[in-house]
Amino acid sequence: HFICLQETIKDSFRPRELNSFSRGLDFAWSWIASNGHSGGLLMGVDKEIVTVLKEEKGVFRHFLDLKNNSYSFQWCHFNVYGPVQDNRKAEFLQELAELISNCHLPFIMGGDFNMVRRVEDKSSGNVDVRWMQAFKDLIDNLAIKELHRSGSRYTWSNKQVMPVQSVLDR
Repeated sequence: HFICLQETIKDSFRPRELNSFSRGLDFAWSWIASNGHSGGLLMGVDKEIVTVLKEEKGVFRHFLDLKNNSYSFQWCHFNVYGPVQDNRKAEFLQELAELISNCHLPFIMGGDFNMVRRVEDKSSGNVDVRWMQAFKDLIDNLAIKELHRSGSRYTWSNKQVMPVQSVLDR
């Protein structure tokens, strides 16, 4: 049992809130506070299933090094929240590249990247090609495999009468 939330827009969580997420299971919790009305990451893991060996918090990411309690398999779990501001995207991609390059274990990563990978990921087709290519290059150069999503084609909408929709969460 794992919980990873992005864009929580919270500085802290009360035990009652966390217990409602874990449904009474004994979870280890950790979070990165939001920056005003932006960001915020929450990670929780069932202590009966895994042990947290290491934790790191960055500007755009939260990382747990985990070990399965039953068969000692060890892996890294990354939760990310990418910046909306273009002037911070290079810093975000650099932080991800360093994190993944320094991880010598299998890993799983998820989050709100706030970047599109393909023109088809945005309903309007209006994309910043430079950032799209930089994101695609990061994924390709580090041999990251994207898991297939089910459900809605897009993960974000501006909720306007003529909405712009995008795949920002992966």
